[in-house]
Amino acid sequence: MEKNEKIKEEKYLTGEARERRLAELREKYELDMASAIWNGLEKGKEEGKREVKINTAKALLNKKFSYDFISEITELSIDEIKKLEN
Repeated sequence: MEKNEKIKEEKYLTGEARERRLAELREKYELDMASAIWNGLEKGKEEGKREVKINTAKALLNKKFSYDFISEITELSIDEIKKLEN
């Protein structure tokens, strides 16, 4: 009986270690997914801000504002603004 109990104990410990490892992997996966989502949101925000700057610069170009003024307002370089004219 002692031998069977030892085998059961070893299986239990192995199962416990397996469950712990699965839990660790699950947690890592969830953290990785949360990080990926956060990074995607941040990237989207930055792209959105840039798009607003470009649209603002285009509108100001159409109203014939100077490159310096547009650059000051949008924080785009004068070269970037000139490229928007083409």
